[in-house]
Amino acid sequence: MAITPVDPRPLDILDGDFYVNDPYSRYAWLRENSPCHWDDINELWVLT
Repeated sequence: MAITPVDPRPLDILDGDFYVNDPYSRYAWLRENSPCHWDDINELWVLT
């Protein structure tokens, strides 16, 4: 599976649209670059 570039906009992990268009590439990016990521929009931690 090819990893596509991640959208530079802030991550909203609770937004349903996050899961519609290939969330796996975003998860892969998070695991590689920010495995313990702060979601500013929802004020919560995302752990991968």
